[in-house]
Amino acid sequence: MQLLNQKNARFHVPSVVAAMAFIMVCSGAPVWSQVAKPKSEKTAKVKSVEPKATKTKSQASSGKNSVAAFTEPLNELDKKFVDAWKEAGVTPAGLATDVAFVRRIYLDTIGRVPTMEEAKSALAMGLDNRKGRKRLVESLLEHPDYPKNFALNWRNALIGRNPMGGRDVNGPAFETWLRQQILQNQPWDNMVREMVAGEGSSKDVGAVNFILAHARFGGSRLADENAATALTAKTTRVFLGIQIQCTQCHDHFLNNVWKQNDFWGINSFFLGLEREELPRDDAQKGDNNRPEGFIVRDQPTTAWSMFERRNALGASVPPLYIGGTEMLNYETKPRRQALADFIIQKDRRQLARAVVNRYWAHYMGKGFVNPVDDFGEHNEAVTPEVLDYLADQVVEQKFDLKALIMTIATSLPYQLSSEIPASEKKKDDTLFARMALKPMDPEQLYESILVITQADAGLGTGKDAENRRIGQRQNWVRQFVRNFANDEGGESSDFEGTIPQAMMMMHGPMTDQVIASFQTPDSKMQNLVEKAFAARQPMAAMADSLYGQILTRPPTIRERQEAEAAFGRLFATLSQGQKTPPANIKQSPGYQALRMASEDLVWALLNSNEFILNH
Repeated sequence: MQLLNQKNARFHVPSVVAAMAFIMVCSGAPVWSQVAKPKSEKTAKVKSVEPKATKTKSQASSGKNSVAAFTEPLNELDKKFVDAWKEAGVTPAGLATDVAFVRRIYLDTIGRVPTMEEAKSALAMGLDNRKGRKRLVESLLEHPDYPKNFALNWRNALIGRNPMGGRDVNGPAFETWLRQQILQNQPWDNMVREMVAGEGSSKDVGAVNFILAHARFGGSRLADENAATALTAKTTRVFLGIQIQCTQCHDHFLNNVWKQNDFWGINSFFLGLEREELPRDDAQKGDNNRPEGFIVRDQPTTAWSMFERRNALGASVPPLYIGGTEMLNYETKPRRQALADFIIQKDRRQLARAVVNRYWAHYMGKGFVNPVDDFGEHNEAVTPEVLDYLADQVVEQKFDLKALIMTIATSLPYQLSSEIPASEKKKDDTLFARMALKPMDPEQLYESILVITQADAGLGTGKDAENRRIGQRQNWVRQFVRNFANDEGGESSDFEGTIPQAMMMMHGPMTDQVIASFQTPDSKMQNLVEKAFAARQPMAAMADSLYGQILTRPPTIRERQEAEAAFGRLFATLSQGQKTPPANIKQSPGYQALRMASEDLVWALLNSNEFILNH
């Protein structure tokens, strides 16, 4: 295929076969090894070199006692899981290999796969025991990409990639504020207080952009009587994990606790909201002539939330917290400050349960409660005693998010493999007895491709180059995100394996950049080819590098043989009829065959299940 279409290097592997392999999440084997070789094609003999032994201690001891050996002595959290597995008759998976753990913890904590150098350094810590893995987690919590990654995660959860507030929201200021809070390890309850009750400029006080993203203003005041409904729903969902938006129109059908008054009572806390435009820059014209930002504040008000019950009778409620607690002196005191106090004091344990569930779902692929923001008697938690234990810890540790991550990332369930034990008949695991397969989110995928290939190196340095990078990243993410036209500005952001997404991975601009970089002077990919070409067995060296860079592991014997065979076929074809060697070594059949085979291999690995999934 390479020789049939050299102008478009992306079509090296038959597109239909690749698309089917890409979309069908099965064994996780690379697409490269799933493409059948034509029987009639003669294969050039290329000597295969068996890769060096790569078993780590944890791999070598992956027998029946490996999990017990790793966790001895059991701490209180792990004991709760072991007891739950025994009671349910569930056999837990074995330990994840050191290599799998390294890739997993990098993706979950700093939002990308490790470089080969980072992986080697991590493996050198000795990851066959809890102490070694704990050291790795600690190092990643000090990595500069940790606050960057979690600031982005929280931005997506709190205001979305395309918030309803649109042009009124200063997304970069909000994300910068989040990054600073996470870098300084500010307690989560303090962060919640600032987002719910904060006042000031959207440029300088980034937290107020949470309000601007979900409240609808008409001039300086709320646009109408329903202008804070999305803000009400978002506040309770994200911070308390409670979906009371259903009670906007009626009492909850499945939950006997939540009534219509609960929604509109929370809504009343926002009725004093006001915003003021910061001065416009008169030098700017046209579409750019817009406010520099807004000042958010509260004004005293006597307003109550007005709504209609199902019997068509009108009703109204003052600022009323969930369960019927009324705010005192609401006419003269800042209402949002009172709401923040209710959330982080009256419902302090539920605030802890909500953040525990969200972080557990981030690391484990699913929460104790699913969806993660739907607590209530209608939606029973899995292993509720574990959820409550972790929530109590969070309260005791004063909402220390780093401490929460450390607890989760060193827990027994997080150490387990994603493979289902052969003896386990229950495929639908709900007790965290194995790691769930987690599709990369768009940001993880983008950052991983960049760190692997450095495909953006050609954009240069400086402010303009950084703006181009940001624009490129936003364009990439936009193609993976579907926004729903609902009152809360919801979005589906997981990599869902749709055909358009698959086609973008196979034939999109990012893939173009990666393939083109093989012929870009001084690019990472070209440098890898040049280095491998000088080796005794060029394709074997290239396969080792590419598998290590992309999948964080060496190729298997079969995978290496497949790569060498493809190189041999290309070399044999390109050498036909050549009488004199070219003056430029890069025009030689050997170098061209190595480059072309490497392009094919990179393309296939990036489109493999093993790369796309966090396992």
